[in-house]
Amino acid sequence: MERWGKDLVRVFRLLQKGSEHPMYKVLEDAVTAHGTLRTIYGAIQDKINKDETYQSGDLLLTVWTRKVKTRQGNRPPAAFSFLMSFTKYEHTAVIYRNINPEVGPVGEPRLSHMYRTYHDSELTLEDLASSDIFRMSAPALVKDKGVRAKLKETLGDDWEDCVQKRYCIIESTLHSSKQNTLGGITNPLSRVMNIGTAAVLPWTRLRRTNMDFEKIRATLYEDDSKGDLQMTCSEFAAKSQIAALLELDEELAQELSLADGLHVFTLPFHGKEKFKTMQPDRLRHLLADNHALTKVPYPP
Repeated sequence: MERWGKDLVRVFRLLQKGSEHPMYKVLEDAVTAHGTLRTIYGAIQDKINKDETYQSGDLLLTVWTRKVKTRQGNRPPAAFSFLMSFTKYEHTAVIYRNINPEVGPVGEPRLSHMYRTYHDSELTLEDLASSDIFRMSAPALVKDKGVRAKLKETLGDDWEDCVQKRYCIIESTLHSSKQNTLGGITNPLSRVMNIGTAAVLPWTRLRRTNMDFEKIRATLYEDDSKGDLQMTCSEFAAKSQIAALLELDEELAQELSLADGLHVFTLPFHGKEKFKTMQPDRLRHLLADNHALTKVPYPP
């Protein structure tokens, strides 16, 4: 105890302002540099929060080779390198513009995504530096010419912009207002292993029976007290897209007075798609194959 006391006295003298000890200068410079970096980072983060480049529903796909170079605490372990040799992207998150003041500042871009559990977090510089951003086009999923004509007649010549904006609002509402439901979703390692299996054995990506897409919608929208919900990161992103599209489909079908059984959107997912095996690249390819995906450039 006496030794610790003497050491503390030495440290106290070292840290006294005006100390001539060379280590004092090193520590002083380090503290000054840290403060400067915090100020710069804060200014960058403030610019990201105010920037309007990204829309609700945009997909953030983390590039494996970029992420291992960052200092993020959630960067993937080196053991994932074998799995990553089969794909470019290692994580999927949904960007949304927040409308819930209990979550964070209204209007700021946030990430809604799955690690081992559900995470809602600020969109940061590290996220942008290690990822590619993509936007799904809801109007591109309106395949029926008759429905497209009705949309133009009802919403006007800019119907595509109107449909995309409404889709973004629904995505924003889902991720901002359904935190009780989303917060109960988990992603155990046992489920993640399905992704690895599908990466090596691609024929395991399909189910034997058709998926009930309406059930996906009900799971995310209609019950805030669901039991054990499990989803991987890309599965979560895909299912939130399905839920939002079905919500908008119902609204537009009523406005257009479509006959029972007719839908506005053609979902970009196969009925037998096994979502728990979905990788980020698989999600990207499915949307791109439907000509409903564009890459969003970084903010200026």
